[in-house]
Amino acid sequence: MAAATLARVSIPSRVIIVCPKHTAGGAHWAVAPHPLWALPGGHVESDPELARRLAERVTDLALDAEAHRAEHAIEVQLPILARLAPHAKVVGMVLRDGDLRRLGRFADEMAGVLAELPERPLLVISTDMNHYEDDDRTRALDRLALEAIEALDPARLYETVFRNGISMCGVLPAVLVMETLRRLGCLNRCERVGYRTSADSGGDRQHVVGYAGMLFA
Repeated sequence: MAAATLARVSIPSRVIIVCPKHTAGGAHWAVAPHPLWALPGGHVESDPELARRLAERVTDLALDAEAHRAEHAIEVQLPILARLAPHAKVVGMVLRDGDLRRLGRFADEMAGVLAELPERPLLVISTDMNHYEDDDRTRALDRLALEAIEALDPARLYETVFRNGISMCGVLPAVLVMETLRRLGCLNRCERVGYRTSADSGGDRQHVVGYAGMLFA
């Protein structure tokens, strides 16, 4: 799903991947300071200067390597980006905790930084959908979340996920990116590239994970 979605995009020189923070170490909101992401047989460049500007301008966002040490939701996107856009520099950001008010302030401040850049970076949300329930229930719950996303309503997405107990780990990154795009005048339509669960790959139908590819413009 990730590869099919990114293949539909003209990838610019900068990419910001925003993902959930699954581990306890480091700051709860953290942008990676690294100059490089290491891959087997190669690497992907980052942009430490952009990371520093974001940390300076966004309240409570730390320039923190420890928060990224054991995180996986950025690294799974890197081989795809390396193949599709070897020229692109990738900044990684993790989020853990936050309500709509704080996420709205984050979006205000991040949009202010991005609006000053000569070229807008691609914003990538890295998240699974619902986790480890049976296939039918996962599809039903994910449908509720995806309807909120397709309605271009980040507040509805936030409320839907928490009200229905949907284990979409990256709901905060999704809300943040949608709110940031709205402030940049870029949240005008949403196209669903596809939706699958792990059962579609021949897996167990009783404990599945949902995956969706969505494009915003």
